[in-house]
Amino acid sequence: MQKVIFGFLMFFTSISLLGQDKISNPVLKVFIDSLYSADQAVQQNAIDAYQRTGSIDTFAVYEKIQIQTFEKHIPILKKIYSDNGYPTVDKVGKESTLHFFTLIQHADKDISFQKKMLPIIKKQVDKGQISGREYAYLYDRVQINSGKEQLYGTQLEYDTEGNAIPKNLKDKQNVDQRRAAFKMETLEKYLVKATELHKQMNRKK
Repeated sequence: MQKVIFGFLMFFTSISLLGQDKISNPVLKVFIDSLYSADQAVQQNAIDAYQRTGSIDTFAVYEKIQIQTFEKHIPILKKIYSDNGYPTVDKVGKESTLHFFTLIQHADKDISFQKKMLPIIKKQVDKGQISGREYAYLYDRVQINSGKEQLYGTQLEYDTEGNAIPKNLKDKQNVDQRRAAFKMETLEKYLVKATELHKQMNRKK
C-alpha cells in the first residue's frame, strides 16, 4: 500500500510543481508536508477536544494519539535524513524545510536523534537557511528533556494563574543578549505572548 501511495505522490508532484521554483527533490517535499499535516492535525484535535468539552480525560485520549503519532514519525525522519541528508531549502523549499524542523522538535522520544540534528541545523542557521530562533527552540528542548538548563528561555511552564515561566533557565541576566544574537524578542515580550496564548487556548468556548 505504501508503494502505491509513494508512486501516486511522484506522479502528483511531477504535475503540481511544474512551473514553480526549482527544487531538487519535489517528491520528498510532498512526503515531508504530509507528515507535517498529520503532526499538526493531531495537535489541533487535542486542543479542540479540550476546548469543546473542558474534560481533562477527553484531552488525555487525544494527547495519547498525538504522542503516538510523533513517535511513529521518528524512524521515518531518520530514514529521510539517512537517504537524503538534511532536507535543505534547495532540496525541498523553505516551507518544507521548516516543516521537517518541526517534526524533529516533536521527536522527544528520541533525544539522541534531536541532539544529532542540533549541529546540522546550526550549520543551516549559519548559512541563513533556517532562523536562529528554530535552533534555540530545539537546543532548549533537548536541554530541558535531558534534565539540564536551557539558555534561551523558550521552554515554559505555567503558574496557577496561567502565567508563563521559563523552566530551569541558566544565566538569566544575559538571556536577552543570547536571544538577540538570534534576532529573537526579549524574554519578557515572549512570556507575555505565551501567557496570552495559553489563556486563550484554555478559555472555554
